[in-house]
Amino acid sequence: MKHLLLLLFCFLFKYSFAQVVIDKSVKEEYLRLFERLPGEIQKDTFNYFTNGISILFNLRSDTLNKKHIAAIDTSRSVKIININPETGKDEPESTPPNEEDWVNKDQPFWLSCDCDIKNDTLRILSGVTLLSGFSITTTIYREKAKAIYFEFENESKTLKKRLTDKMENDITIPATINYLVISQKPIEGMGELIGKIGVTTNGYYSYSNAWGFKYGYIHKRMRIEYYFRCNTVMAIK
Repeated sequence: MKHLLLLLFCFLFKYSFAQVVIDKSVKEEYLRLFERLPGEIQKDTFNYFTNGISILFNLRSDTLNKKHIAAIDTSRSVKIININPETGKDEPESTPPNEEDWVNKDQPFWLSCDCDIKNDTLRILSGVTLLSGFSITTTIYREKAKAIYFEFENESKTLKKRLTDKMENDITIPATINYLVISQKPIEGMGELIGKIGVTTNGYYSYSNAWGFKYGYIHKRMRIEYYFRCNTVMAIK
């Protein structure tokens, strides 16, 4: 029994913490992507990125309950045909852009970034905050790292960690770090730090935009990849 518990502990430890890779070349990668951001963001016209800026280049949502998508009765559906007024010919229907369409390495998105260090533990916080948004907090201690994902909706309670929970405006859940690369070893008193990270969140439940699902919710997880740059790593006493 003791051996079984030890193996279980080792398994959980392995998948709770990720190995950190130190590679100076990540700075060049970051700068190449930084040049693709809009000019006003690069110049920080809004004085919003004084502490640093992260660059989101991959955002995917995995639907874990696809079997709950309600079947559509095509016999009663009405097909809308778009006609080009100049040519008079039918045109394919346009669909709203999804994550794959509006964020990628050719068209990256910007996130805020803050870093601080205390007792040899480095904390990196990146995210976007409007009427709704998300953030990822990554902590690094002795070349091991773990991440936490936070999502919020200001105007409505649509989120759950578990189906038995009450709906909330926000949730905080663990995320698995797929990779983490930083430009140098974190030490107190350091200046600029650049890196990149890929995470996959635990599954959670969203009741937003779930009209086509049988039970009114989407069980999903997020896959997120971004570069980050901390202008200064603040030391906390």
